[in-house]
Amino acid sequence: MYFIGMAKTPIHTPLHQKNFVRFSEQIDAIKEPISAALGGVLSYEEHGDSYISAKIFNDQLKNISQHEIDNAHIFLYHYSNKLKRLKEELMNDTVLNESQKKILLNIIQWNILRSLLLHYAVYIEAEKWGYRLNPEKKQDCLQKIEKIETIIYGPKISTQTEEKKIIMSDLERLFSQNSHKLTKDDQHTFENFLKKFPERNPPKKSKEQERDLWELSLMDICYLFQKVANIYAIPNKIVIIDDTIDKEKEENNILYIPRAYDQQKTKQIYNNHHIDTTVKIIVSPRVAGFGVQRYVIDIPTSRTHISIKRLCELIDHEISTHLIRTINQKNTINIKTEGYLETEEWIATMNEKLATQKKDELEMDVPTLHNISTFIGENYDFDMTKKLMKIYYRLQDISETESESLSKKRALRVKRFHAFDQPWASRKDVVYRRWLVDAISYIKDLDKDKQEDLQTLEKDIFTFYMSKLGKEEIKNADQLFEGFAIDKGDVIMPIALGKLIYEKLLGNPIDPIGDIRFLSSQQQLDYPQKKLLLEIISFIKDRSTPQ
Repeated sequence: MYFIGMAKTPIHTPLHQKNFVRFSEQIDAIKEPISAALGGVLSYEEHGDSYISAKIFNDQLKNISQHEIDNAHIFLYHYSNKLKRLKEELMNDTVLNESQKKILLNIIQWNILRSLLLHYAVYIEAEKWGYRLNPEKKQDCLQKIEKIETIIYGPKISTQTEEKKIIMSDLERLFSQNSHKLTKDDQHTFENFLKKFPERNPPKKSKEQERDLWELSLMDICYLFQKVANIYAIPNKIVIIDDTIDKEKEENNILYIPRAYDQQKTKQIYNNHHIDTTVKIIVSPRVAGFGVQRYVIDIPTSRTHISIKRLCELIDHEISTHLIRTINQKNTINIKTEGYLETEEWIATMNEKLATQKKDELEMDVPTLHNISTFIGENYDFDMTKKLMKIYYRLQDISETESESLSKKRALRVKRFHAFDQPWASRKDVVYRRWLVDAISYIKDLDKDKQEDLQTLEKDIFTFYMSKLGKEEIKNADQLFEGFAIDKGDVIMPIALGKLIYEKLLGNPIDPIGDIRFLSSQQQLDYPQKKLLLEIISFIKDRSTPQ
């Protein structure tokens, strides 16, 4: 069994823990140079009809020759060899138990597999920049990529009947409601697409439109995010990325940074203001999100106001999941295991849904944008994927200009490591919804009357928040942390603040049966936390605009 240290900092770090962390850090150090290409979204430098990925090739290249491809493969060869040598060292280790070795070996094996994926993807990405790829070689690469992606991310959506039905049912509904917003040509294009995939789920009765509470300005949202961070005693700072200024400035405790500044210049400003490790609440045109390495919470400026419902969802997704877990990782055992991101995203999304819904209301009968775009990309080339995605955005009343930009970004995303001229798509983004379906099924089946189940759940939640662990490691936590000293005092446990705010604004008491977070742990706030929560409630009531 792993044990909990009583002191704030353990006096002695056990050898098991030292070795496990050492191997973890060595794996991360090896992974770092290509982790962006393996796990992130490829950004492309565009020149006419050609695109180059700066994460794989130098974007200053005029053209890509076999020499550049060979250099990329030499790098990947050395990368794999480093992992294989570390694997051999790990297998000879006499301190770690078999479970700890198995977890680390699994991380190594997955990264060797991903390097193999990149080996073939290099050719496909080179072709996007004008490299002449032999047709036979191209098909061989695409088939190898398809097999490896199936191992890593699961089967194509096109082979999954239920996933297809959910996507097509939702798109049929959207088209029937909003087709009048399209041109005749776009109507015809989308109708042909719908006819190509006739699979549908029976139409559901439309739910009564829920009355939203209020809407708040973006600056008010930032202020409230600061207050929530204060409840957790987390240092924070509002940063506004501003298009209209050419020099940084600070007013009313808000730091303004010109958008023209590059990453290095921005980082230097953070250092100068002593906020390099502070949570930065960023106001920018991006979607809401959390930058794990940078402690950044992004607030989108695509709308001038955000609803209270959405605020509560963002609090429990971004702060009560991503931020808390990242801080704990730094404070306890600084490790990340295989599958941690997928696990974290479905927990974050579940927390988001529970902020404004009850457990029994949770459903996954609506597809995500990731699923829709991936399915389209699996069946169409780049140009047609982009066209259909643009129509999809227009059906959602997004402007012509923004739809054009979003559709190109989305098409580039789903064609990551896949040819522009063929119906293939990356399935990296699909795994989050698939894991969430499993999570919802699990919590709906949870028996609140079984004390043993609740104790297991409470332990699993604590283990989840302790560090960046995947679901397999959480399940095998006793073996993973055998011989570890973990200080429970260093672990921040989340409070369902979004849920508390939402229910108090509605005047509703919390129903613990409807939210597993209240079933599994006592959501007790001390006096200063309660005072801050009441300030948040009062602020919303005073500043918001009733809808």
